[in-house]
Amino acid sequence: LDSVTKEVYEPIRVNAKFDVVMENVHWFIDYCKRKNTFIGISACAMQQNWKDIPNILSFCSERQVQLYLHTVFFPKECAIRNLGVNE
Repeated sequence: LDSVTKEVYEPIRVNAKFDVVMENVHWFIDYCKRKNTFIGISACAMQQNWKDIPNILSFCSERQVQLYLHTVFFPKECAIRNLGVNE
């Protein structure tokens, strides 16, 4: 789940429908809570979504869901470490 904002998510996950993805995410969270089982969400931290990472963290925290952040190295234009100093 690389963003909790439609405008950020859909350009990253081309052809994905944010509203459908979020509906499924909510369903899985509810299902796991009903079944008293673990659920975690993974996100790739990259140039396209780095400003939305706090929102993803809040989304997971509010729902008591573990968040796993993955570092993107390639392609280089996606890697956070290749951002300019001001960013």
